[in-house]
Amino acid sequence: MRTSVWIETPDRVFGEYDAQGHVVSTGKLYKQTYAGLLVAEHGKIKLLREALDTLAASRALNQEHTE
Repeated sequence: MRTSVWIETPDRVFGEYDAQGHVVSTGKLYKQTYAGLLVAEHGKIKLLREALDTLAASRALNQEHTE
C-alpha cells in the first residue's frame, strides 16, 4: 500500500493512499486510490473526508460491468 502525505500540521493532514483486494462475489480485482482529509480539534477527530474513483469501484463490485 502506498501512502503520500501532502499537508501535515498539528490539526490536519491530507494525503493519498492506495488499497487493493479481491472481490469474492465478482472475482475481480479492486484497486483504488483514495484522497483523504482529517481535521482534529482538542485531540479528537472533528472531520474526516475521503474521495475515491467511483467508476473503479463500480467496475470491481458489479458482476455485469465489463471493461
